[in-house]
Order: sequence, then structure tokens, then C-alpha cells
Amino acid sequence: MADDPENIILVILRRLDAKLDRVIEDIAELKRQETNRFGADRGARS
Repeated sequence: MADDPENIILVILRRLDAKLDRVIEDIAELKRQETNRFGADRGARS
């Protein structure tokens, strides 16, 4: 029963969900970095 197609699909969906969570975290980190960079650039120009 371990090779049941339903179980395989659930495993794949869980892996996909975990990868998507990492992508969301990476994008949030990039946005924070860009916000900080923009703020630093803006302060240097003032």
C-alpha cells in the first residue's frame, strides 16, 4: 500500500508545498533587501 498512487500524489504535493514556501520566503527577503537598499540610497542623496 506504500506505493498507492494517492500516497505518491500526497508526497509530491507536500514537497511542492515546501518548495513554494521557500520561494515565498526568498522573495520576501529580496523585497526587504531592496527596501533597505532603496532607503540607504535615498538617505545618501538627501
